[in-house]
Amino acid sequence: MMTLSFLALRLNVSPETVDSNHAFLMSFVEPEVREEFKKVLQEEAAQIKASDVNSTFYTTEINVYPVDGRVDVRGVLKMWNRQLKTHHGIKKLSSPP
Repeated sequence: MMTLSFLALRLNVSPETVDSNHAFLMSFVEPEVREEFKKVLQEEAAQIKASDVNSTFYTTEINVYPVDGRVDVRGVLKMWNRQLKTHHGIKKLSSPP
């Protein structure tokens, strides 16, 4: 469930929600990678706001590998802007071991 929650915070965003989603997500990031990840999220937030983009991730498959400490999630990421230009992409996301 935590994997799906983190995905939602990262991928289900709009210009209005991206900052609060990313701030909450950052509260779970390990201190040794916090600054690096913060820069990535700041760049993403700037792009989302500048492009007026909304996105939603629809999970289609989850595979859990407890021995490896890994979760693979597949799904469709739908993105659109206020002018209703829609972009679709199939994504495979994997948690690090």
